[in-house]
Amino acid sequence: MNVEAPDVFIEEIEGDTLTPISVFQRISGKKKFLLESSHKHNDSGRFSFIGCDPVYELLSEKGETYLARKGVKERVQVHFQRR
Repeated sequence: MNVEAPDVFIEEIEGDTLTPISVFQRISGKKKFLLESSHKHNDSGRFSFIGCDPVYELLSEKGETYLARKGVKERVQVHFQRR
């Protein structure tokens, strides 16, 4: 599979009046995602990544990992290291 750079739209939104869930509920798309991170036991450094209709998907099925684009899946090797 040839991996191409997708078009990306980024908008930074102040979180005073909107929550990640309210933004997530307002976007349209067949496949939506919400990724949130925060420092453990601390509210600083918290970010949310919200999107829809991803160009690529990383899938795991029966212990195998695949990269999918437009319905075409290709098996990929993933190596994890324990710290």
